[in-house]
Amino acid sequence: MAHSPTRNFAERVYKSESACRRHRHRLSEEGVMRYAVVVDQRLVGYPENVFVEITLESQNHMHLERFEAAVLDIDEVVACHALIGRCDYLLHVVVQSLEHYDQILKAQLTQLPGVSHLESHPALHQVVRKVELPVLADS
Repeated sequence: MAHSPTRNFAERVYKSESACRRHRHRLSEEGVMRYAVVVDQRLVGYPENVFVEITLESQNHMHLERFEAAVLDIDEVVACHALIGRCDYLLHVVVQSLEHYDQILKAQLTQLPGVSHLESHPALHQVVRKVELPVLADS
């Protein structure tokens, strides 16, 4: 018979199920833990991943804000990270095919405000995708 997730967790951390439930409830109440559904992107028609490095013309606060507001409107951009280094942003774009990406590139990505350079990196395959974070031991 399968154990409940709480019981499995309780056994791994050597605490009672009730203590784990209280701890999980407290973490949820504090906003530390949130719940989401993980969707298999291949099964919903977006099997390809493209990572896009974007460099802006200027790192002026107004330019950054305009870019960040505009990128929110592109549904296929599932993550956008501001970076320190040779480029300003790294986008994770999910697409149906490279032809689909080409359409997004031409119609949306190159039209984002302030973009001076864009470099696309289509992924061959995904090696790892974790949705869990390592749990830090209580101090």
